Amino acid sequence: LLSVMFTGLQWWDSHRMKRLEMRAWVQRVYVRLGEPLTLGKRPVAEAFFMNAGKTPASNVQSRIWLALLTREQPLLYPPTEGLFSKTHMGPNAPLSAPVQLREPFNAAYMEGLVSGHFRLVLYGILEYDDIFQQHHKYRWCSVYVPTNPRASENFTSCSEHNDELE
Repeated sequence: LLSVMFTGLQWWDSHRMKRLEMRAWVQRVYVRLGEPLTLGKRPVAEAFFMNAGKTPASNVQSRIWLALLTREQPLLYPPTEGLFSKTHMGPNAPLSAPVQLREPFNAAYMEGLVSGHFRLVLYGILEYDDIFQQHHKYRWCSVYVPTNPRASENFTSCSEHNDELE
């Protein structure tokens, strides 16, 4: 009887691991500005996602915000704008999501970014379903680093708000 129980436990564990290995894994790969910050223009930032799993992800949707916040302002979840129509992502398929700041950038904002009084934050929620009908939902957050001149590396992950919600 003990042998049967042990065999059943091994089968269950291997089945669970196989599901983890086979499911879709959609994740944020990187975030960047569409172009350098320019006075008088509304900045555009873009988040790039990838399905690193071995199977498709369905009902993929993202809600994102690009916000200029003071150092003291908290992030508000969930973002209510930037809802993209549901889409499908095959294995190794990319998805990009651009978003624009509501107002043009001015000299005070630029000075505030450099001094640390302001922070430019791109954040959101990504949801999708895997082939096992499991719903996945996570929030993510990236903050602009004004000292980095490389366009593809000028955002870094926030110290919080990068976690799975479901």
